[in-house]
Amino acid sequence: YLDGNQFTLVPAQLSTFKYLQLVDLSNNKISSLSNSSFTNMSQLTTLSLHGNDISTLQEGIFADVTSLSHLAIGANPLYCDCRLRWLSGWVKTGYKEPGIARCAGPPDMEGKLLLTTPAKKFECQGPPTLAVQAKCDPCLSSPCQNQGTCHNDPLEVYRCACPSGYKGRDCEVSLDSCSSSPCGNGGTCRSHEGEDAGFTCSCPTGFEGPTCGVDTDDCVEHSCANGGTCVDGVGNYTCQCPLQYSGKCGGVQRCECAPGYAGDNCSENQDDCRDHRCQNGAQCVDEANGYSCLCTQGY
Repeated sequence: YLDGNQFTLVPAQLSTFKYLQLVDLSNNKISSLSNSSFTNMSQLTTLSLHGNDISTLQEGIFADVTSLSHLAIGANPLYCDCRLRWLSGWVKTGYKEPGIARCAGPPDMEGKLLLTTPAKKFECQGPPTLAVQAKCDPCLSSPCQNQGTCHNDPLEVYRCACPSGYKGRDCEVSLDSCSSSPCGNGGTCRSHEGEDAGFTCSCPTGFEGPTCGVDTDDCVEHSCANGGTCVDGVGNYTCQCPLQYSGKCGGVQRCECAPGYAGDNCSENQDDCRDHRCQNGAQCVDEANGYSCLCTQGY
C-alpha cells in the first residue's frame, strides 16, 4: 500500500517485486506512467491508481501485467481522445474497470464513463492542448523564468538551469541585492559577491544610513554666533539670527552688521556721538544707530 504519499511518479523499485498481487498507488500526484512502470509484474491482479493526476496512458503500458483483472482509475482527469481509445477497448475486455472512471475532456466527452462509452467516440479533433501535452513534457509550458533552461527530470518532473544572478525552482529569485533599488535619496547601490551577500549604499552629500534614509545633521559641526539658531538643510545649514542681529556667512565667516553695530560678531555699538551736532554745551547721548542731545538749562 503506497497510497497518499505525494508520489509524482511510480517508484522505480516497484517493478523489482515481481510477485506482488496488489498495488495501491491511490491518492498520490502521479501525472504520467512509462512503459517500464509495471515491468515483470505478471502476478499483479489488482492495481489502484485512483485519485491521481493522470490524463493519458500510453498504449501497451499494461502489457506485462497479464493477470490484471481489476484496475481502479477513477478520479483522474482522463482526456478521452483517440490516444485513450485503446484503453476504452482494453477495460471492456473482461470488465477490468468497474465503471467508475469518467472522462474530464474533451468537452464533448466530459463526464462520460470510460467503460460504457463506445470506443469510436474517442476521437482526436486537432492537436491536444498545451496543458495536456505538458503532462508528458512539462517543459512545454515554459516554467523556467528569467531565461532559465528547462530539462525534463524523472524524479522532479522538470528542472531549471538558471542563468547567472537567479536561483529557485523556476529561476524566480534574483541574487542581485540591488534589483529592488534599496538605496534612497539618489544613493548608489553596490551588490556584494556571493549568494545573499547583501549590498552597500553610497549616499550623496546630506544623507547617511544603511539605505541613505537619514538626513545628515549639518548643525552638529557648525554653530551660529550671537545666540543664532542653526537650521539643518540637505547638505547645508542656515542661521536664524536674534532680532538685533542679521547677516549671512559666505565662504569666509564674516558678519554683515546692521546699522549702528560693528565688530567681527556685530557686538560693538558704534559711537554715534563722535560726529554729533549738539550745540550750546549740550551733552551727546549715544544710541543704537543714532544719538540724542541733553541740552543745558535755557535751551
